[in-house]
Amino acid sequence: MHLFSIIVPVHNGEKTLAQCLKAIIKIKGFEKCELIVANDGSTDSSFKIAQKYSDKVVSNQVNKGAAATRNIGAQAAQGKFLLFIDDDVILSSRNILKYIKEDFKSSDICGVFGVYDEKIAFNDFFSAYKHLYMSYGKLTSKRLNQTADSAMMAIPRESYLAAGGFNEKYLGAMAEDIEFSIRFSLKENKPFLQDSRITGIHYQKHNFKSLCKTNRSRIKGIAKTIQKEDYRKVYLKMSKSSSGKPLFPMILTIGFLILSLFYPLALLGLLISFILFALVQVGLFKYIRRKRGFIFALSSVGFSFIEMFIALVFASYYQLYYKLKK
Repeated sequence: MHLFSIIVPVHNGEKTLAQCLKAIIKIKGFEKCELIVANDGSTDSSFKIAQKYSDKVVSNQVNKGAAATRNIGAQAAQGKFLLFIDDDVILSSRNILKYIKEDFKSSDICGVFGVYDEKIAFNDFFSAYKHLYMSYGKLTSKRLNQTADSAMMAIPRESYLAAGGFNEKYLGAMAEDIEFSIRFSLKENKPFLQDSRITGIHYQKHNFKSLCKTNRSRIKGIAKTIQKEDYRKVYLKMSKSSSGKPLFPMILTIGFLILSLFYPLALLGLLISFILFALVQVGLFKYIRRKRGFIFALSSVGFSFIEMFIALVFASYYQLYYKLKK
C-alpha cells in the first residue's frame, strides 16, 4: 500500500501538465507514491501526456468539473493520504512529502495545504497583479483555518471518502474547495494547516475578462455555500480577517461617488473614503512595491478597488439569486 496517492486533475492542460508531472516525479520519497491523473474529458493531448508520466489515468468521458474529477481520482487511489495537485502548478518544494508527514504528526489537523510560490510566471499586468494579490493574501492569513485551497492539498483518504469527497454540484472552478474544506473541517472538528514550506509556481495567465469570469464563478460558488448558516459563520469569520478589511471604505467610496453627482460637497467625502481604502491596503501596496516597484504597486491598489467593486456586484446578485431560489 502506498503512503501517498498524488492526484492531478486536468482538463485540456497540455501546456503545463508535462511540467507538473515531471516536478512531482522529482520530489523526495516519490517511490512511496502512486501518481494518478484524473482526466476531465480533455480534447487536447492531456490524456497522452498523462499516460507517459503517471501510474494510472482515470477519465470522465465529458467535462464534469474539478470536483467530480478529483473524486474519480480519489476513488482509484490506494494510498493512506491523498495529495491533490492542480495541473497548472509546478512544485518548487522537493520535500513536500516530508513536510506533510511532519504536519500530521505534530498538529491536530484534518488536512494540509500549500501556497503559491512568489515567483511570477507571467509578467503582464493582470497575471502579475493577481498572483501577487493572492500571494499576499496567503502570507497574511492564519496558519490554521477552516477554509483551504485545493491547488496543493493533502488529506487522509479514508476521512475524505467518508465525507463524500468534493460536492459535484459545483461545476468548473466554482469554489468547490471552499465548500469542501468548510464541510470537512466541521465534520472532523479540526482545522486545516497552511504550510508555507509546501510551494508551487502557478502557471495561470490572466487578462481583464478572465479575471472577471474567474471571480464571477468563484463568488457564485461562495454565495451558494454560505446559504447554510454554519458554513456562513465560518466563511465570514475567515473573510473578516483577510479580504473583508477594505470592503467598508470601498462601499463608502461608492456611496459618496453617487452622492457627488447631486451634491458637489460629497466629493470631499469621496476623497476621504478613497484615502481610507488606500490606507487599509497599505500592506498590499508595500508588498507589491518590493516585488514590482512603486508604479506597479499603485496601479495594483487602484485596480484592486475596481476588482472588489465588480466582486461586490456579483456577490449581491448571487446572494439575491439563491435567496429567491429557496
